[in-house]
Amino acid sequence: MPQTKIDVFSEGKTEESVMTQIAKRIITDAEFQERGGGGVDEMLKSLQQRLKDHVELQTEATARLNILVLRDWDEHLKQTVEFVREDTLSYIQPAIPNAALEVDSTHQNLFVLQSDPPKLKLVLHVATRKYESKFVKATIDDFVLELALQTVTLTNILAKKKKDGLKQKPPRDWQEVTEAQIVNKVTQEIPALLLSNKIPPLVEAKEYLRVYATILQEHISPAVIAGKILANAEEKDIRAVFASLLSAIQSLTAEN
Repeated sequence: MPQTKIDVFSEGKTEESVMTQIAKRIITDAEFQERGGGGVDEMLKSLQQRLKDHVELQTEATARLNILVLRDWDEHLKQTVEFVREDTLSYIQPAIPNAALEVDSTHQNLFVLQSDPPKLKLVLHVATRKYESKFVKATIDDFVLELALQTVTLTNILAKKKKDGLKQKPPRDWQEVTEAQIVNKVTQEIPALLLSNKIPPLVEAKEYLRVYATILQEHISPAVIAGKILANAEEKDIRAVFASLLSAIQSLTAEN
């Protein structure tokens, strides 16, 4: 059976890294093509142009266009989830004037396009799952951080550290490091140390992921560490943490 092609419109590189790993790790008949990036404004402009092109070129022979839109929830900017839905819709309606985004029956952070043009499916996924309620915004990084701190994820990452560390120059001895120690340092010790030194607290998941990468001596960007985390996670944990995203993908790959 040929794979269902899905155009992915996201704000940055982390989402692209996550989708790449989901395609590798999860059994799905979907092939993802990243068409966003460059921040939310550029991504939405690209989405609008893609929809206009589809409507203008549409014929009976046109294959169905499947679109997944990934948005953050910038609560610190006084945004609501409803604002994110309406903002996305404002870029869809110039191409499809009667379009509406209706909340999904299974996940409140998914919105499904309702419109007249045939051979078009679109799902908006809004990241609403903050790892810590004190975080100022919700992003895909919150999902990644939750997965990063799962025991199996850390066990797999540390196993490679323990195997390869002593071969490095200079050697790095990871033999006595435990998963619980990493979790404690990322979620408790480092944040407490900052506060005790009058340093402003960490307020979003991406900052915690940078701490996570530093402790593990991974000199890579949050987008790259996200890929590494998903590559080392247990499939059941990926399915649990990314349940709403996987539901969006399933909706787009369905025949009807």
